[in-house]
Formats: sequence, structure tokens, C-alpha cells
Amino acid sequence: MRDASRQKPNLLQSTKKRPIIHFEAGNVQHFEDNIAMESPIHIFVRQGNRTADLGFLMRTPGADEDLITGLLFSEQVIHNYRDIQSLQTAEAGIWLVELNPEVPWPADLPDRSYSATTACGVCGRTTMEQLLSPVARPFPMWKNHLTASIIGQLPELIRQEQRLFDITGGVHAAALCEPTGHILCLREDVGRHNAVDKLIGACVRTGKTDASDVIMVVSGRLAFELVQKAIVIRCPVLVAVGAPTSLAVDLAEQYGMTLVGFSGPGRFNIYTHASRISLT
Repeated sequence: MRDASRQKPNLLQSTKKRPIIHFEAGNVQHFEDNIAMESPIHIFVRQGNRTADLGFLMRTPGADEDLITGLLFSEQVIHNYRDIQSLQTAEAGIWLVELNPEVPWPADLPDRSYSATTACGVCGRTTMEQLLSPVARPFPMWKNHLTASIIGQLPELIRQEQRLFDITGGVHAAALCEPTGHILCLREDVGRHNAVDKLIGACVRTGKTDASDVIMVVSGRLAFELVQKAIVIRCPVLVAVGAPTSLAVDLAEQYGMTLVGFSGPGRFNIYTHASRISLT
């Protein structure tokens, strides 16, 4: 996979300047601040004479191709980038995905609606069975050596590469890292699940559909949908700055994923499958 960690976001596309009043320690300042953009895209999937309207998705503009590819891969509409015949914007905010003719048309695709805020990662599914359906099998044994020192350093390593966060303070990040801590790819968005979908999409678009040799790191808390997305791309270790939910822990335990929360310098909590991390 190409090293995309140094890619700079299109700041004109991803931010807006707004006049603000800043109050601190009794002092008042008036200036323009950079605000992270949040705007909708409308996604359609087509194959021949069939078209499914997936609805609206709120996101930070930028890397939309990655976002859409990652979403479709996470939901198992596609299994690799070759399944997409074309991916293009018909007009501002409207994206059309044309599937290759040989790709099986998901029976429930016309019934899925992903119209969602940036806080919703699984709004398009209606039952737990649908949510779990992309999850195939437990992970194999971990062959890499992952140290406690690296786990504690990962959030800060990711933070140093967050170009959009540097100027807005208002976006999440998701990254894939080698066991050494080297960042392979990083994406940012106002939505946690969007950042993960952008990350997955960037991988899929370069031909990587199996991340079983790397670590995924996310800012914020660990909810169920982030674990589900990491499992779909076969990433065996998921590290977060925040806390996991009970369902996230249950799913990680069931499928053999190492789940780490509250990661920071010299500290972290391991919730499942600790054997992949050397604590001595």
C-alpha cells in the first residue's frame, strides 16, 4: 500500500472561515477562525437498469471517492475496487457509483438508506443480523511483535499528522500503522465512522482489502460500527484514544480482535485478546 500519511487535505474544500469572539481570562478578541466543513453528499448505486438511492451522508468534503468506496466495502456491496466500473459526481453533492455487471446485486440494497448525520455509522441497517452479515470469520494468529511502548505512542504519532485538526480542532482521524508505529495511511473527517470509511476506501482503491498485518488507530471512542468496519477489512488490532462500548467489546471478543482503549503515553486498557501485545 502506498504511503499516504503525508497527504495534505484540501483546506479550501474542507474548511470555512468564520468571524468569532474569543474570550479567555477576561480578555476579548475578535478574529476569523477556521471551521471544519460539514455538508451532505447524495449517493446512488447503479447496475444496468437498476438504481438504488442510498440517501444523504453528512461528511467533511475531501476524499469523497475514498469515503464512498470505504462505505460500500464496509457494507459488503463491493469486495474490491474492481467491482466498481465508475465512480463520478453527476453534479455538486451527487455521486453515482456504477457497479460492474458481474457483481452480485445485494437483494436489500434498494431498502438501505444511509441518510445520516456525521455521528451515525450504521443508520442504513435495520437489524443486528444485517449489521453482522459482513463479518466473516475470526482472525488468524498474529505474527507481528507489538510492544506496549508503541501502543502508548500511537495516538500522539497520529495527532502529529492531523493537518486538518491542526487548523480546526474539530475533526476525527483514523489511520493504519505498521507494528513499528510507522503511519501508512491517515484520513480525517468530522465523523469518526467517516474517517474510518475514508481510510478503508483509500486502502481498497490501492488494492489492499486485507489489513491483517497492520494496526488501526482511531480518535474518540470505540463504538460497535468502528469494530465492525475494522473486522471487514481484517484488521486484528484496533486502538483508540477513548473508551469502547459494551457491544464493541463483545464483537471484538467474538471475532478475535485485540481492542485497546484510553491509549496515551505510558498507559492503555486492553479489553480483548491481549496476547498480541508484549507487556514486558
